Amino acid sequence: MMRLWLTICLGILVLCDGIRGQQRGRGRPPQIITPPGQYEGEVGGSVTLPCVINNLGRKSVFWMKGPEAGTGTIIMHIRSVRRRLVVPKQFQPVVQSGKMATEGTNLIINNLTPQDADKYTCTLTWARQKVTHSLTVTEPEDATTLEVAYDPPSRSASVRELASATFTCRAWGNPQPYVTWHKEGSEGEVLSEGEVLALRGVVGQDAGNYVCVVNNGISPEQTAVFTLQVEYLEVEVESGLVVVDSEERRAQLTCRVRGHPEPQVVWYHNRAVVEQQTTPSTQDLHHLYLGEVRPQDLGEYQCYVYTKGNHDSATVKLTAAPGPALVLSAQPHPQQPSALTVTWQIDSLAPLAYSDITFTQLATGDVIRRREAWTGEVEGEEGMQYTQSALLTLTPGASYSILIRGVTTDQQQGRDMDTPYIFTVPESATEPQQYQEEQSNEEETWKVLKATLNILSRLPKVLRVLQ
Repeated sequence: MMRLWLTICLGILVLCDGIRGQQRGRGRPPQIITPPGQYEGEVGGSVTLPCVINNLGRKSVFWMKGPEAGTGTIIMHIRSVRRRLVVPKQFQPVVQSGKMATEGTNLIINNLTPQDADKYTCTLTWARQKVTHSLTVTEPEDATTLEVAYDPPSRSASVRELASATFTCRAWGNPQPYVTWHKEGSEGEVLSEGEVLALRGVVGQDAGNYVCVVNNGISPEQTAVFTLQVEYLEVEVESGLVVVDSEERRAQLTCRVRGHPEPQVVWYHNRAVVEQQTTPSTQDLHHLYLGEVRPQDLGEYQCYVYTKGNHDSATVKLTAAPGPALVLSAQPHPQQPSALTVTWQIDSLAPLAYSDITFTQLATGDVIRRREAWTGEVEGEEGMQYTQSALLTLTPGASYSILIRGVTTDQQQGRDMDTPYIFTVPESATEPQQYQEEQSNEEETWKVLKATLNILSRLPKVLRVLQ
């Protein structure tokens, strides 16, 4: 029993002594105990620079490269977090690249090059403690000349869009060379590391020159340029719907074409080649001009593009908007004194579906709107003049202005009338026709001018027929 009590007491004394020792150590300042040293490594090899520290606690260690700690560059930071030594986020890339590593508070430098030869300082700046090592990098005794072979030997490749391309720089030498790749014009962006550059699913923007850089730290750096050509074809229309004015009758269809090799462009309408062709202008635009559009010219057009091994097309629809309506007359109905038969005409390249009629009573401002489905006649040399009549029941003796707008079967609305047609509803069926002569001389002149222009617009076709 006595022995048991003695054992327990001895254990308590040992434990208390250990705790006191930890408390005494915790109060001591950190101390670098590694002496300065001269270190040497071979090109391509690795070296460990020591920095052993007692009582580091929660402090940080900095490694600097340069002649003096105060003017050198910080290349590594090691922190003590919860009794673990960690490298902060901003220094993780150099660790992940494999160039540097840490072992406790020691610094490891891998893949040595002559540029790594320098002074390295481990410092506790806040404690005014540091240790500086000198690193010398030597060439291996069996170093050999750098040799590089290329595949394909022509250093060029031409592939179709979305295919794959592979370039290879095979390098030999001692130390073992390393290879990096970048695209010409983007030297700061490394695309790949290693002998093989694999480009998958290439598109037109991937075409260009790719540079292979070979270095082993001793021999002069070697570079080679590989050229990638991508056979691609892109076509798009500037506007999928082109609306031509039925009076002007001029249209321009445009498609944008890009590709390699240089693509050819042909316009089709109703599966037939359109003869009017133009050369592409700037920004890869190709235009088709139609100077005298006829009703049969409306419909879908294909901008067909092709190269030796590829083809594509884009579609644009050509339609027309009706011209302004022209009211021809407003005649009283013989059996209905308050009813008028209004007749109007609309020029339209595209078929009409209906007319929207708006008539306003001048004295009161009351507005009445009516939609009249197309049931009239189509006249004219090329079937462009649409004439229709409608029976309107209005207030006897009241004066009205009327506006008519045509709408095509594909919902293209015509322009407004230049001036409204003004008339007065007669008081009775026997009242003289004073109501319809209130149009101004200016409107009558416009009717004559419009009819004259309509005749003149047909003269070129008549001359062609006579020839």
